[in-house]
Amino acid sequence: MSLFNDITRPVAAKPHKCEWCGEQILKDEKHVKFVGMFESDFQSWRQHNECYEDCIEYTDPGEGFTAYENERPTV
Repeated sequence: MSLFNDITRPVAAKPHKCEWCGEQILKDEKHVKFVGMFESDFQSWRQHNECYEDCIEYTDPGEGFTAYENERPTV
C-alpha cells in the first residue's frame, strides 16, 4: 500500500536520475519528487513529468514498479 506523504513538482537544482525511465532529469527541468513511505520503507525519488503520468496510468494502486526499466514517453 502506498503511503507517500509528500509529492512536489520542483525545478531541479542539479541533474537527477528518473526512477521510471532511468534517463537524466536535467538541471532547471520541472519534475515530480516523491518523499514518504511505501510498504514500510522510506523512499525519496524523482520522475520526469511525463514518466509520472505513465507511472500513474500503468501501475496498479498500491503496487510498486521496477526502477529504470520503463520507456520514457514521447512528448
